[in-house]
Amino acid sequence: MNDDTNTTDAADIATLNEGPIILDAVLNIRHINELHESLLKAFESRDTLEIDASAVTTVDTATLQLLTVLKQEAVKSGKHVVFDFPSEKFIDSARLLGLAELLEIDHPASGLF
Repeated sequence: MNDDTNTTDAADIATLNEGPIILDAVLNIRHINELHESLLKAFESRDTLEIDASAVTTVDTATLQLLTVLKQEAVKSGKHVVFDFPSEKFIDSARLLGLAELLEIDHPASGLF
């Protein structure tokens, strides 16, 4: 936990085992390098990246751009990136930037059923 922002460090955002990658509540440029490294390690070791975005309360443009590039690189590499349970804030931010369709996050219950 980072004392000055009350959020976890970006290194804690992605778990590198075979379970879902869990995004932190606050995603911003402050920790973009750590998030990039975590996602890159997961990308290199998996064919499908399931990303749980249910806890996201704030996401900035830089983070959405990173996730967009991740999705595009996955397509080029024959891999899959799936956003499970995206929060309303995550969806709204992606829609605002015109990225919701590209990220395939049209509704909050993507991973249900």
